[in-house]
Amino acid sequence: MKTCTKCNETKPLDEFHREARHSDGRRADCRVCNSARVVARYHENPEVKARVMDAANQRNLGNPPEYRARKTLQNADYRGKITKPDTCSKCGAGGMIHGHHEDYAKPLDVIWLCPPCHGRIHSEERA
Repeated sequence: MKTCTKCNETKPLDEFHREARHSDGRRADCRVCNSARVVARYHENPEVKARVMDAANQRNLGNPPEYRARKTLQNADYRGKITKPDTCSKCGAGGMIHGHHEDYAKPLDVIWLCPPCHGRIHSEERA
């Protein structure tokens, strides 16, 4: 148990983010208070907001159609609109399965592949 320095509530240790430089290995403020502080700083400080938005835009500018297709597929998976198989459609391996887009204009039309098969397809496309 630990007492938050912001809200003064005593909470279990898992309610505090890890931080190695503190003697108990946890932040002084709880997750809720820390989150509120970060959100307030984001909205109150235009420089912080601009830096966050620039970083997000840099990630998305590299290849917008691919980014949009991946996000659409992720959202559909999260909302249960598609059923992600447990095995690779090429070799039948289980474990982590990726969705490979043949056409980014059709974001939900994917081939479900294990990472090695997915990597081979992209290697063949580059060659």
